[in-house]
Amino acid sequence: MGAIRRSVQRNGWPTKAVEDVTIIHGGTPENGFISYRYQGYDESLLMHVLGFGSSTFPLPPECYRAWQKTFDWRAQYGVEYLRAGPLFIHHLSHCWLDFRGISDGFMKAKGLDYFENSRRAVRVQQSYAQENPHKFRGYGPHCWGLSASDGPGPATKTIENVDRDFWMYRARGVPGEPDDGTLAPGAVAASLPFAPQLVTDTLRDLVRAYPNLRSEYGLRASLNPTFGDWISPLNYGLDQGPIVMMIREPTDGSLVEPHAALPYIWRGLRHAGFAGGWLESNANRTATPPSRDDGASGARHSASCPSA
Repeated sequence: MGAIRRSVQRNGWPTKAVEDVTIIHGGTPENGFISYRYQGYDESLLMHVLGFGSSTFPLPPECYRAWQKTFDWRAQYGVEYLRAGPLFIHHLSHCWLDFRGISDGFMKAKGLDYFENSRRAVRVQQSYAQENPHKFRGYGPHCWGLSASDGPGPATKTIENVDRDFWMYRARGVPGEPDDGTLAPGAVAASLPFAPQLVTDTLRDLVRAYPNLRSEYGLRASLNPTFGDWISPLNYGLDQGPIVMMIREPTDGSLVEPHAALPYIWRGLRHAGFAGGWLESNANRTATPPSRDDGASGARHSASCPSA
């Protein structure tokens, strides 16, 4: 908890990082800021909450509104949801925060919360695999899960008279995102809170069909049945962390509940416009957002966020 507090208090939001309202991915002192920005629904939901919760360098509220203007609300396979192609995006912020029953303005207008949105994203992933528009081997109701992962490429193979390109590490997703037949079993496992029975059945079938997915370090990063039943030789810590956090969450909630009690988390959610659920019922919180001063030393500095 102390590490989170120190990080929130120390990290500032320089003007350049938010000058076009949405946040830049990063940069270096030598080369300056890179061109990529957080646009479209992505893993930066948690980052925005932490930014708003800072008592020293709070993120300007305009950045959240501008980020949400880039959202892509869709209806696919009979499911309406906030789209993000790679499955990991629908996990990452949930590893630390419980979004069940709380909604910001965007989600409130849609009548759901981000947890329900992730449930719907899992359904879309399964439906996509069942449709299997590119006719990859193995895809089906218990063989799905496109996400950022290792891959068998770079390579091109002619398979059943079709020339197919295969990639190395890439952010695969559905639908409309890169898809070369590579699936990420870790992304399936981390979906457990959103679809417990489906995830359990899928993992059981995957391990039964591809026993080498298991290793002493957990599930391998990926598999590609089309590429000769290829299985990645790698294990990514970035995959294993969300698996551990998300498979534990359905049992006792012990990972996200302590974070919800932190003043900067609660404050960040409030300033992002979240309301409802445990935010209202938390007896340790007041009815209005607490002061920006939660005991941090030093003067409060606010980052500016000029309009584009």
